[in-house]
Amino acid sequence: MTATAQPQTSPDIQRRLLTFAEFDLMKEAGIFADDERVELLDGELVAMSTVGGRHVRVINRVAGTIGRLDDADLEISVQNPLRIGERAEFLPDIAVLRAAPESNTVPTAAEALLVIEVADSSRSYDRAVKIPRYAAAGIPETLLVDLVEDRIVRYTEPREEGYRQAVWAGRGERLASTILPGLELDLDVILGPPRAGTTSTANSHS
Repeated sequence: MTATAQPQTSPDIQRRLLTFAEFDLMKEAGIFADDERVELLDGELVAMSTVGGRHVRVINRVAGTIGRLDDADLEISVQNPLRIGERAEFLPDIAVLRAAPESNTVPTAAEALLVIEVADSSRSYDRAVKIPRYAAAGIPETLLVDLVEDRIVRYTEPREEGYRQAVWAGRGERLASTILPGLELDLDVILGPPRAGTTSTANSHS
């Protein structure tokens, strides 16, 4: 058997990490295409996949449900930047913020009451990277609308190491927010028509 030489990596290689100011300049300079979705993770660029029709419709249904709360103290941000810490800027599908009518700056985690991610192809990234960052940043509640499993997972009690509580609900159930009074999501309405070949389940676990 012939051994194959393995490529060597130099310990001297250093990454050039971007600041928020540099990231903003790149966006203003038109480096990214209009329809390109790019996040900043620890100073490095992460290209996000484009969203499909079901993803868009679910976002619209959730945003519409939140909008019916008609609370002037809340601001609903849809697929807009949210800064997490010093070198991360994510594009959550929905962020419910404390209203800041006098501000013109990019919102930060300190302003967020609830973040919602709608996950299909991005599910692993959302669960392994973004949701723990939301917890570490102290965002009180995060919802993951899981289009693969047809369920919504509610994460609460943020800690540095992640959310302490996770409760999920499936079709035929409703899931209430713990942070926004009056917000209750009907899973059948939010998820829309079942995909062909799937069966409705109704279970919740913590």
